[in-house]
Amino acid sequence: VPGRGRPGSACASKLAATPMLTARAARVPLDMVEKVRTRMKAAAYSLGGRSWAELFRRQDKDGSGRLDWFEFRQMCRRVLKLMGEDVHLMAIFQVINTDNSGEISVEELVAFITDPLQRMRQRLKSAAKERCPDGWERFFKEQLNATLDYSEFRCMCRMLLRLNEAEVQLRAVFSHLDASNGEGEEICIEDLINFLNEPSPLINIQAPTAREAFHDDHDDDGDVEVSRQTDMYSGMQDRSGLLERTRSRMKGAAYGLCGEAWPRYFRDQITAMPGQLDYREFINLCQYGLRLSDDPEHFRLVFLHLDHEGVGLASVEDVVDFVAPAPVCVESCMELLGQATWCQKPRCQSAR
Repeated sequence: VPGRGRPGSACASKLAATPMLTARAARVPLDMVEKVRTRMKAAAYSLGGRSWAELFRRQDKDGSGRLDWFEFRQMCRRVLKLMGEDVHLMAIFQVINTDNSGEISVEELVAFITDPLQRMRQRLKSAAKERCPDGWERFFKEQLNATLDYSEFRCMCRMLLRLNEAEVQLRAVFSHLDASNGEGEEICIEDLINFLNEPSPLINIQAPTAREAFHDDHDDDGDVEVSRQTDMYSGMQDRSGLLERTRSRMKGAAYGLCGEAWPRYFRDQITAMPGQLDYREFINLCQYGLRLSDDPEHFRLVFLHLDHEGVGLASVEDVVDFVAPAPVCVESCMELLGQATWCQKPRCQSAR
């Protein structure tokens, strides 16, 4: 590209800033990386629908299958319209830039945005097979301790498997296994082996049963264990009742704020993506806007019901359509108005 990196050019100054960005990006916490990844996927989905991955592939203008930092940043800013700091985008870039070449594979980017845990599972297992082609499971059991703390797990990845994955990705895998194990800051080698051997079935979100399966993905890694699906469906009637009760309470609280014009309350919400609510925004709306004191798991259930495509977003209009058929819950209306010093009980009764 003419002018790229020429002394004194704007691009050259950006190149000089990259090492500083890289150093700062290494300190970005896991939850922020996950938040930016979710926003990237949601923005791509809002532009490309079910073919959102093609949006990333089309950014590869020269057909090399790779993007450098500036192409990646331009895609995030100009195509996906993402706001926020460059250091957070650089954190995503560095997760995938495992060879420190300054370029990332488009397919690796798609794999990370789709499901970072599944991507790490594949990379760890491939490295294990390459390192120990005659039986990596036996090698793990013979050469590694029965339990590993994080430093031992990190050493295994770096030294034994020769993986140069970002620290935040290693921590994500360890945290996932540690949460499953429940021992606290240690993982079992058997759990690690089972994790690497887990099948990761593709979930067809068009099928109602698969969508319900996705909605029970409580660890947010995109995977659903088949063995849990029987238990999952046995509680569908309870879920239906919770949905009905929660949307009635949402309507009651919104009615208490705006009366007959209650849909305006939802439509007037200022969100990061116009007309869309992410999970955190939806929870804040329910707990702090509508002042509902319900179990957060009930709000999560509603959000997952509204997140039809499983991309971490719910349309504001879908929220309105969901709430509209419900009767006004006088209880939640009274709860909300009871917290307002300017309102007396008779006004609460008018919501009836």
